Amino acid sequence: MRRLLLIGAVAVSVLVLAGVGLRVVQGRVTDPTDPVDALLDRIADADAGALAGHIDTDPLLLAEGYTPPEDLRTTGVTYGRNDPDTRRPNRNAATVHIAYRIGGTTHTAFVRVQREPTGWIRSWEITDPGDLPGELVIASAHVDHVMVAGADVPTTAPARISTTVAIPVLPGIYTLSTSGDEELFVSSAPLGEVTVPGADSRVEITVDPAELQVRENLRQEIAEQVAGHLDTCVADANAAATLSPSGCPLRVDRAVYRSVREVTWALAEYPEITVVPAESGLHGEPLEVRTITPGAADASWFYAYTDDEAAEEAVVDITVAGTVSVDSDGAALWRP
Repeated sequence: MRRLLLIGAVAVSVLVLAGVGLRVVQGRVTDPTDPVDALLDRIADADAGALAGHIDTDPLLLAEGYTPPEDLRTTGVTYGRNDPDTRRPNRNAATVHIAYRIGGTTHTAFVRVQREPTGWIRSWEITDPGDLPGELVIASAHVDHVMVAGADVPTTAPARISTTVAIPVLPGIYTLSTSGDEELFVSSAPLGEVTVPGADSRVEITVDPAELQVRENLRQEIAEQVAGHLDTCVADANAAATLSPSGCPLRVDRAVYRSVREVTWALAEYPEITVVPAESGLHGEPLEVRTITPGAADASWFYAYTDDEAAEEAVVDITVAGTVSVDSDGAALWRP
């Protein structure tokens, strides 16, 4: 009996020592910072998949245009809360602290990890990216999508920017550009950069309309529409024998308003126009027309009920305005 007890005691001691030895081995061959170091390496390589599986939504698929932080490193480990019975820290869960630099400024963050539940050598795995990811939300009154480091990101209305759900992004610097399928603006034209510090920060940015470049062929299309409209105005004004045709930028200002006859209009020069983002944006028409250099039209007429032999004459400046939209077929349409 004593021999059996001795054998049992030895077996228990071996198991205890084996357990202690296993913990020692695990402590030496595995480290809470291991998966975090791997994560930081992937961030340094601009790999958006580094966050895949750790957040509720897909992170940006980074391409050219993302500059990762510099000097990414782990700075310390804090183990889980003390066990209520043993009063010892929970060595199976930890918080790994991180530091990095963006634009010369140092930022800090943390990532939570825990040991794998089974296996002789239980490695550490990331369970929560902590506050490492930042958030980005982009507003625009003119475009409904922008490219952020090569990823297509929907925009929100400027009035809703503070209440819109942001997308999670890695810390770093991102280039913005117009979407590749833009109908009104130059596709993939640069819109500047935005810095996301990470550390659970929320960055809100509104696209500056001045950065949007209207397609050159669209400007030409609108200029042709304006010219066609002016040609029609002249023809209608001559047919109606009027010095102020309705809906047209032709008008002779006179000190005395009297009935006229034999009205003749002739275009001397079309106005030079430009097409720019409209102030009202998507809540109205996205583009507006402005006159850079006024055109000119010559008008001549006789007053009615007179025997005047010489016609009255005037040179009228022509300025045009209006808005531009795109119809269901993708064609640009100017409205005066």
